Order: sequence, then C-alpha cells, then structure tokens
Amino acid sequence: MKKTMVKQLACASFCLMAASTAYATPIELLTNGSFETGDVSGWTVTDSGSGSIEVTSELAPSNGTFATVGASDGSFYAVSSQGGPGTHALTQTFMVPISVTEVIFSFDMFVQTLADLAISPDGLDENGGPNQHARVDLMAFGSDAFDTDSGVLSNFYIGIDGEPTQPYTSYMIDITSFVTPGMSYDIRFAQSDNQGNFNLGVDNVSVLATQNVASPSSLALIGLSIAVLGWSRRKKA
Repeated sequence: MKKTMVKQLACASFCLMAASTAYATPIELLTNGSFETGDVSGWTVTDSGSGSIEVTSELAPSNGTFATVGASDGSFYAVSSQGGPGTHALTQTFMVPISVTEVIFSFDMFVQTLADLAISPDGLDENGGPNQHARVDLMAFGSDAFDTDSGVLSNFYIGIDGEPTQPYTSYMIDITSFVTPGMSYDIRFAQSDNQGNFNLGVDNVSVLATQNVASPSSLALIGLSIAVLGWSRRKKA
C-alpha cells in the first residue's frame, strides 16, 4: 500500500475517533416557563365557561376568592381564576432535538379548592357531571386543548392538593421514553370546575433535553486531521 494511502486512512480513522468524543449539553425546549415576562408569551390559553388562566405577581388572582402563595420563584406565576363553572387549559408545543439522550419535564404546581375532588367521565367539561380537578399531560402535537382521550400520550397528575392556601409541589419527570427525537409534542396544564372556586397555580415549567454534541477538543482534533489530510494530498500533487 502506498504511503499516501496509509496517511489518508490514518487521518480518516483519527477523524472518526475524534468525532466519537462528545459531551452532553442541556437544551431548554420551552419558552417563558417561569412566566417572568409578566404574561403568557409562548403559551396558549384555552377557556370554556367562566374565568381564565392569567399571569400575575399578586397573592390572589383577579377573579378569585382564595389567597395563594404567589410565585414559586421570581415575581410571576400562572394561575386560574373564575366566578363560575369553567374549564381552562395552558399549553405549549415543543420539539425534541435529534441526538437526545434524556428529556426531563419539571414544574412547580399547587391545586387548591374547598370542594371535594370530582372527575367526570365527560373529561374536561364543566357542563357535564360533577367536575373539580386539575390534570397535567403530555399531548400529541396539535391535539384539542380539552382532549382526554387519544391525544393524551401520558398523564402525570390528576386530582387536587387540598384547601387554600396550598404550597407548591415540585415535580420532575423523565419523559425520554414517551418522546421521539425530531417530533413535536404539547405540554398541557388543565382544570375543570363546577363545584366551587378553584386555583391551579403553575411556575418554573421546563422541558430540558440533554443532547450529545462534539466537544471543543474533538472539533479541534477533527480540524487537525483534515489539515493533515490536505497536506498529504498537496504533497502528492
């Protein structure tokens, strides 16, 4: 085998070894998960009946009767309020990058009401049977905001926490097995209430993906390998 061929093969092997050296870097997939913009930027709010979901820095929502603990961190948080029966959803779409090794969904949340827990067979619908609960779901991309059937890929919470004033509970869920790299999904926080006032409070929402990328030293080695390969070709010419 000619020396130039040996050099080229050696350089190619060196490039492959260098490229295989990678490090994990976290990528935040949601926008405005802490609500510190002071509004619902990045999110979609869908309402039926009375009330809505708002972003506030106050200890009670504008149309509510209960005090809350306020923001979990920073100044603002998202919270539902109503003066009558209603159903409300807070959703955001995210896309899972390629070469992801782990995807973690985390959030702080409280769910408070004086009424008893009620989950209607009608799902998220204030017009059906008794309904007084909140839920958190991973949804198929583009699903109806109130869907509780085929659009739900995984449910992470359904119920209530207790009477006002409830503290936040922090949740951290590995959703790697539920998602596919390159695909889009929806995260949903929702409630339906027709038994009395209800507050769903949410803060510090994150979908954090860990992605393997070539390390700076690997990129430097690849660059050096390419340079050596180019040099050997020029020498042959």
